[in-house]
Amino acid sequence: MPDSCQKPWLKYYSEATLKSTLPSWDKSLGVLLDAAAEKYPNRPAIVCDAGRLNYADFRKKALNLAQSLHKLGLTEGSKLAIMLPNLPEMILAFWGAIKAAAILVLINPLYREKELLHNLNDASVDYIIIAAQQWPMMAKLRDKLPVKKYIILE
Repeated sequence: MPDSCQKPWLKYYSEATLKSTLPSWDKSLGVLLDAAAEKYPNRPAIVCDAGRLNYADFRKKALNLAQSLHKLGLTEGSKLAIMLPNLPEMILAFWGAIKAAAILVLINPLYREKELLHNLNDASVDYIIIAAQQWPMMAKLRDKLPVKKYIILE
C-alpha cells in the first residue's frame, strides 16, 4: 500500500514541510516499553510518593493488565476509556491498554454527567477504567452508555 494511503493527512502538507519532517514510527508504542525494560530493567519508570517502580516491573504489570483485559473480552481494536486522575495507575492503565492493542479514549476525570454522556457515546466506548470514587456518578449513566464492562479501581 502506498505511503499516502496509510497516511492520508500528508496531502495537506507542503512539499517543504514533508522534506523537513522526521521519519514516521512504523512500530507499535508497546515496543518502546519493551525496549526500555530490556535496556534499563532496574531504572525507575515511575517515581511517586508511594515509591518507585522500575521498568522491568512496570512492563510486567502492564502485560498483566493487558492479559486481564483480554480475559474480560477486550480484543484488538476494542475502545477502552481511561478516566483516572494523575496517579501511577493511570500510567499503568495507559500502557496496559497499549499492550492489549486497544483504542484508547482518555477521559478527563473531572467531567460530569453531561460531558461523560457525550464523550463516551461519541467514541462508542466498549470498556472503561475508573476510580472507585467515580462509580456513583457513572452508575447513574449506565443505561445511556455503550460500555460493556466497567473496571473499577479501589
